Amino acid sequence: MLAGGGSGTLRPAPMPFIDVINNKIPLLASGVLPGASKVELLDMTLKTGRNRARLTGFDFLPAFGSAELRYNITEVVVMADLNGKSKDGCEANLASARPDYYDVISTDVYRPVWLSKKGLHIEVYAKFNSYLSGEDIGLDIALVSGVNLRGVDLPFENVRYGGVDPILQPMDTQSWSVSQESGDKYGSVEIDQQGVSLLKFYSWQSELVQPKTMSFTAQQGDLDDAAYSLWADTNWDDVFDVSVCSAGTVSNGKLSFNLADADMPDGRYEVRGDIVAVPVSDHLQLAFDTSGLNAVNTETGKPLQGTMVNGTAPATGAQIRLYTNVATLFSFKSADHELVVKEIPTASPNWQTVEPGTPDLVLEAFTASSTSLMYITHVAITATQGDLSSFTNYVMHWDTNSDGIFDGSVAGELVNEQVVFDGLLLTSPVGNTYSFEIRADARDDIQYGYLRAQLSGDAGISAKRPDGSALATDKIFEQYADQTRWSIYSGDGGGMG
Repeated sequence: MLAGGGSGTLRPAPMPFIDVINNKIPLLASGVLPGASKVELLDMTLKTGRNRARLTGFDFLPAFGSAELRYNITEVVVMADLNGKSKDGCEANLASARPDYYDVISTDVYRPVWLSKKGLHIEVYAKFNSYLSGEDIGLDIALVSGVNLRGVDLPFENVRYGGVDPILQPMDTQSWSVSQESGDKYGSVEIDQQGVSLLKFYSWQSELVQPKTMSFTAQQGDLDDAAYSLWADTNWDDVFDVSVCSAGTVSNGKLSFNLADADMPDGRYEVRGDIVAVPVSDHLQLAFDTSGLNAVNTETGKPLQGTMVNGTAPATGAQIRLYTNVATLFSFKSADHELVVKEIPTASPNWQTVEPGTPDLVLEAFTASSTSLMYITHVAITATQGDLSSFTNYVMHWDTNSDGIFDGSVAGELVNEQVVFDGLLLTSPVGNTYSFEIRADARDDIQYGYLRAQLSGDAGISAKRPDGSALATDKIFEQYADQTRWSIYSGDGGGMG
């Protein structure tokens, strides 16, 4: 029995009417840009009369004259002003969905939302693809669904639609895309060497786009160590034989190419460097200046807006897309180098997993040769990934006559986050090459650990001449290469991390 002496039968609830009032929204001055993540396409007020109704869903269709939704919109989000504070805007997320194959967006409301005669402010935002198709885009509200106080669906005729017609937002589909190629991780060049391929990339753009500038920075080294030019391979024959810009300019830590008058069709491109005779640094690695790509729409004269970097764009979108990679790190070799040390790259795959206690793992391999008699007195390695303490029993072996048989070895010591091999008087050969391997055992008292080691830069190797004078670091040439990353994993509660 119900409170108050009722018979137990619920009193029927009346069927309310929902008024859907479409409000005017402004046109975007710059239009919808590719990758925009919050573009308002509808603004509505929903209200009832005397009786309440609960919202259950929305259906949207393309507005009359709109481009197809499914090729442009990745998601529509319905937001509402539930707390009634205008300063917060529409703070509550009610529903979201993406267009289906038939260009319908059908959403269910996530939470109980009750409508009353007070009215509820609704804003509908769209997230856009990084590539756009068509001229204009807009949404129309096709259906608002709800139930009464007893959960009975409202008839379609109980929802009334009014207000202004939906508007179409213009889309600016013009874009420029640049994608950097991956290359060898390390390389070496002679000082004063000409035409060194420093960085390669793909470039393609819309018909009405003219690139204006492209800039780079020195990830490592000094930009003043080369003179730069930009070349193109426009017929995909892997030959960069078309000059695009013969002279890049270096200023304020940026290398810039002026492309305003350049013919820059879709294709592959290469930044070349002529290495100077007296470099400031001993190595050079280029990287894209992520804010240094500029282009214009040749029809309107307007600059392209926004840059998406590796898939991340401003909320307002981006007409320039940049996908970066890591360029080759070049070391400069000269006749002044008296000792040449080159790391030996690891055979693929260079990521190996072993059990705790696995012995005799090769952590580092390199060669050494010299132009005159000298003695190697110190070798050190450091961790580029992981922790040296995950391994033990470090030993350096060497082969003096390239017969594959070690002729000597010395134990290393872990000191200040380096493993050092000191007290050596190992003669470096003249006109011959010594091979070195540094090995260690995976510790048996840990469940998980890992390490990728490398020579410790300028502190990685030291030598002295027969007269006892130390060889200066600028007389030692070091070329790096990928070394194996060793992971220790017991398979018993350690987790790969």
